[in-house]
Amino acid sequence: MKDGPPATLDVRIAYRLGPLYHFGVLKIRGLDSASEARARKLWQMNAGDPYDFMYVNDFLKEVFKAIDSRRFTKVSAPASKGTGDHVMDVTLVFEPK
Repeated sequence: MKDGPPATLDVRIAYRLGPLYHFGVLKIRGLDSASEARARKLWQMNAGDPYDFMYVNDFLKEVFKAIDSRRFTKVSAPASKGTGDHVMDVTLVFEPK
């Protein structure tokens, strides 16, 4: 290694913004009516809000503070194309033991 000042690197990064997706509809399967009501109360996204792809992970952490996750063998949250351009619907699927 040579002694001396550190080297400088100039970097240019080009990016293109894609379309903004919006939230459409929340569907919940596999919960009893009381648990579904609690889950819906915790859900903060409204139809038309910008869709945050990471929101579902944060939401499920909050749901499992209110609902015992040990009651389920599997929980999934597939997103699917909703009605309209760039709209995503979310279906929460709770598979009971």
